[in-house]
Amino acid sequence: MDKRNRTHKIKKNSDFLVLAGLSFFFCLWAIKDAWYPGEKTLHKHPQAIELSFDSSGLVDKVFVKEGSEAGKGQKLIKLNTTKLEKKLDEAKTEYIATKKKKVSAEKELTLANTKGAEPALLEQLKQQFDETSEETDEALKKVDDLRDQLSACTLMAPEKGGKVVKLQVKEYDPVEPGEVIVVIDPQDHFYLFNKSLAVLSFFAFWVFLIIHLLAV
Repeated sequence: MDKRNRTHKIKKNSDFLVLAGLSFFFCLWAIKDAWYPGEKTLHKHPQAIELSFDSSGLVDKVFVKEGSEAGKGQKLIKLNTTKLEKKLDEAKTEYIATKKKKVSAEKELTLANTKGAEPALLEQLKQQFDETSEETDEALKKVDDLRDQLSACTLMAPEKGGKVVKLQVKEYDPVEPGEVIVVIDPQDHFYLFNKSLAVLSFFAFWVFLIIHLLAV
């Protein structure tokens, strides 16, 4: 047989038409997620992350600049915490004092119980112990709250990090609660992947459709 007369023909069936239909579906799906994402998609893959403080204050230190990369948990901006640190020291002193009062009240109550003191005295000592316990709990809560406030005075990069695309403040600038001062591009490859998938699916659709139309 003369190889020059040999021809290759594709048998006509619905396989390539089905593949064309699937490619068209993937193209539409990728276009939607890449250019017209819904709320759920944006929540899971934010295109930009806006960061702000929960409290007002003066900027003490800026650790990044526009265009720089921020790694996971990296410090971005810190507010001045001089007043808060002083309040925390005072709260710690108060907590130590109330804790000593609680320990002392507990010892008195235990000793009175051991010696079989009168019920009236025991009730008085128990009430004193309960009051000092409550004071100690409140003092500890105050310490914890101030520690949380101090922690909140440092703005950290989001979990996946990203690129600083906008920086709204510099050192010594005042900031207000909720004021957006840093915008991070998380550099999520989700949208780039879907844009590439949309293009590839579009070409695949036409390739499979043309093959189907040319099949005999």
